[in-house]
Amino acid sequence: MVRGYWYAVAESGAIGRKPVALRRFGRDYVAWREGGRLNMLPDRCSHRGAPLSGGKLLKNGCLECPYHGFQFDDDGKCVAIPANGRAKPVSPAFDLSPEHVREDEGLVWMWWGSRKPDKALPWFKETPDRSIPSHTITLEWSVSFRRAMESMLDMHHFPYLHRKVSGDLGALIDPYVVEVTGDRIDTHGNLRPDDGKEVADSPGFAFQMSVLFPSMMFMGLTEKLRLLVLCCPIDENHTWLAFRYFQEYLKTPVLGGLIARVSAAIERKWVHPDDEMILRQLRDPEPG
Repeated sequence: MVRGYWYAVAESGAIGRKPVALRRFGRDYVAWREGGRLNMLPDRCSHRGAPLSGGKLLKNGCLECPYHGFQFDDDGKCVAIPANGRAKPVSPAFDLSPEHVREDEGLVWMWWGSRKPDKALPWFKETPDRSIPSHTITLEWSVSFRRAMESMLDMHHFPYLHRKVSGDLGALIDPYVVEVTGDRIDTHGNLRPDDGKEVADSPGFAFQMSVLFPSMMFMGLTEKLRLLVLCCPIDENHTWLAFRYFQEYLKTPVLGGLIARVSAAIERKWVHPDDEMILRQLRDPEPG
């Protein structure tokens, strides 16, 4: 759980006026909207620790605790304790600290770190613009964040773990180039049969995979089908992932969007389950 970075934690469309519970970084949060503004607080009332996600949003814009009715505004300030009456002031000891959140590219971003945000939101400049049809799916894997991100630069497993879609692709990666620039790792190469031929005579499958440390990956599945992956720790053993598929075969919104959805459905059925399965089964070396 690397600190000092922005992480995508949810799709924007998943957060409305009804409080939503989110578990990220091993902690529980509640998110909601009021007047179009996105808000996020710890999902625990400062009184007895009841989950605020089980409460409701009042007409005054405050979030009401379901246990004793404490009210919190969008800045986390406790503005009412019903049992004490309206006339009695509320101690600031009951206030909650709001999280630093932003919205961009249809995603909710949260700053994970002790200091205030000091970086811009991460993004790949190669990502197609919003005019290109895309489709996003989200998954939760029973895999640690470290394991999930390790897999984002691993093309070597493709001909074995994903035989259902790779066919007789070959397992030799030649050439294979890795370039590191700041927080970014770029890899590209050819996955091809080990037939003794030169690349020009046996090019195989050309691939490009890039990771933006610590939580994003971008790759070209084909020349006109691209994939963006965003990862966020749920806790030490679980990871939230968003997969966004961009396709440029057809740029009309309806048909182009359909191709993007079909691409996502194929990977969700034939690729993602195998990835999660093998990552869940990995074991660290025995000490000594």
